Amino acid sequence: MLKKIKLVTHAILTGNAVFVNHEVFARHGLEIELYEPEPSQWGRGPDGKPKIAPLLDGTAHYTNVLGTPIPAAVMGQGLKYLASYQNTGVELFARPEMRNLADLSGRAVASSSPMWQFNLERALRA
Repeated sequence: MLKKIKLVTHAILTGNAVFVNHEVFARHGLEIELYEPEPSQWGRGPDGKPKIAPLLDGTAHYTNVLGTPIPAAVMGQGLKYLASYQNTGVELFARPEMRNLADLSGRAVASSSPMWQFNLERALRA
């Protein structure tokens, strides 16, 4: 009998490809179920605080999404950051005339994830 694990995630993440190979997890006694949260359960609330309901109420056990849970853990919302499968930093792409972060002052910056935005905002304040 396989132990069922619910993973809070977003369907669009390319990193989810590893979780669709159920045979790999079954060899280790696990069945992975991907859980896509409702917008009201996940992300940032109007107060700016992370919303992580599926993890706190037991709907899901783990997540591979970093943008909301890491700030929640740092803010003491009852989560622990256990591990990451990423071993590199964040890349920033810009037009050639942009030479450093200061050159971005007053300009629009596109973000691919809430975690990236969270880190960029702090870097720009430094």
